[in-house]
Amino acid sequence: MRPNILVGVEDGESMYKKWYFEVVIDHIE
Repeated sequence: MRPNILVGVEDGESMYKKWYFEVVIDHIE
């Protein structure tokens, strides 16, 4: 069960970073 939670956290973090990156790029433009 613990590995699944870890994967979920890493998945969410990468999604958040992607969203944050897109927001920053949009703001710069």
